[in-house]
Amino acid sequence: MLVKHLNKEFSNIILEGLHANPPPIPIKGQKGRRKQPHSRNFPERMQKHQNEILLFVINPLVPFDNNLSERDIRMSKLKMKISGLFRSENGANAFS
Repeated sequence: MLVKHLNKEFSNIILEGLHANPPPIPIKGQKGRRKQPHSRNFPERMQKHQNEILLFVINPLVPFDNNLSERDIRMSKLKMKISGLFRSENGANAFS
């Protein structure tokens, strides 16, 4: 019951965002698609990935955020940022 309510509320908020940011109106005589504003992209992406975004509500084993996974890769990404790359697979294995 609560899951359905949260899904419905999430959908309503997304629809409000889509109505507040209508798609661009095509200009007569102009070829191709018009560039879509960034304010329209976000609610469309949220609508497309709604099930994945609200997965933590359905399955309590799914964490609310991805901080743990980000912390797991932070040092290796920092090392790559500083030196540019690992010179060998052995070096990458030794670092990890």
